[in-house]
Amino acid sequence: MVTEPLNDSGSSSSNFYWLESVNEKVERVRFQKDLNHSGFDSTNSNTENLVWSLDNDSLLLSFLRSCKFYGDSTYEKVIKAYKFREKNAKYFADLNPHIERNVFEKNVFAVLPYRDNYGRRTIIIEAGKKWNPKTVSLLEFVRGVVTIIEAAQLEPKTQIAGVNIIIDVDGLTLSHVWQFSPNFAKFLLEFLQEALPLRIKSVHVVNQPYLFNMLYAIFKPFILEKLRERIFFHGSDMSSLTEHIDPKCLPTQYGGILELETIYGEAFVELICCFQDKIDGNFSSFMYISVNINFIYFIFNQSLHKLLN
Repeated sequence: MVTEPLNDSGSSSSNFYWLESVNEKVERVRFQKDLNHSGFDSTNSNTENLVWSLDNDSLLLSFLRSCKFYGDSTYEKVIKAYKFREKNAKYFADLNPHIERNVFEKNVFAVLPYRDNYGRRTIIIEAGKKWNPKTVSLLEFVRGVVTIIEAAQLEPKTQIAGVNIIIDVDGLTLSHVWQFSPNFAKFLLEFLQEALPLRIKSVHVVNQPYLFNMLYAIFKPFILEKLRERIFFHGSDMSSLTEHIDPKCLPTQYGGILELETIYGEAFVELICCFQDKIDGNFSSFMYISVNINFIYFIFNQSLHKLLN
């Protein structure tokens, strides 16, 4: 098994990933036909004032893949993503791994080096004993999550196959629970479910104490059915986790067989910093201005044709 760093390239050995790639080719052909025959409805009264950079093909492709190459859905998601970031700028503006290094050095996050049998990237969030709200604020915590997600979003394989998220809440206390409000829960779930051009294929909660029920009750009203069906609670039973993620891809503390040091601290900061330029340019290449609606659709159409032809 070969380690696959962030922003990997090339084909995957996973048969499922290969199948997903074949499906994408079919989706591209169907989308190209739709684009050639009808294009986008330039009279759509719901169109927002968005100018698309013709130089950011990778970002456009991430949106297309997350929407399975349905043009209208892609455009709607683009609008939602940028309005959401504009409204919640404190969580998204000027993301820089060096600035966010405090949360990374506290070993709260990890990205596993191997993909699962479906070609998915696995991200670990340790939201219990490794997260001290006195030294890492909720704002820092969320900006750290966003930085990791946007780095993973740059990977072509991850755009196609999606991600698994393991949330380890061992050591969860009331000081953690008190950080979260219903408004924050609504914000976070809206981001993950509606404004993120990345496929979340599964969420696994492990080592949850009884107190976790109080925390989950805050988030549950905002979880849509699609995501709810992908959330699994394992407690301390890691054999349950390995029914979903191959133990060959998991470290021993999560029921896997990998004898490795998970990348933490300074090494993790340096890893994420490798993608600083791309993270900086990812969402900053778009802007809202008041222009003619037909011109906006022209720009969007030109980007799509340039990418697919």
